Amino acid sequence: MNKTHFTLRPSTNIVLIMLWGTIAVALFFLCNPHPILIAGVGALLGLVGGIMQTLSFRQARDSFLDTKTMLEVRAKLKSTMWGKRYLHYLWASNIFLVILSFSFSSNPALAILTGFFSLMFIREIITLKQTFESNRLQYDKKAQ
Repeated sequence: MNKTHFTLRPSTNIVLIMLWGTIAVALFFLCNPHPILIAGVGALLGLVGGIMQTLSFRQARDSFLDTKTMLEVRAKLKSTMWGKRYLHYLWASNIFLVILSFSFSSNPALAILTGFFSLMFIREIITLKQTFESNRLQYDKKAQ
């Protein structure tokens, strides 16, 4: 069995956690006044999105192990109830962050990005455990 798509590996997720967190914090402090509401809402949306994505992985655990491209990962997400919900939820969350940013921030462009990267940061943290479990499953299958 070959390796799964790089976005489903723990090492990639750890790098993304550091990257998304750094960008979110930098944008938060770059924006004046600080978009506390938008960053908080983004983080909360990321929490829910991460849970939905984790549930999707659990519904089709073995099928995600065979993915090689990002399109295959998306197709596997769409093949599960929670994955479909997650993809729609992600779009709706981003639209909500745009509306919120234009409504409550004097610098909506930076506020949108702050909310988005806060969402991605928390979502990545929530799904990290699942990438370790998938990685372990892949090695267990190789050993058999």
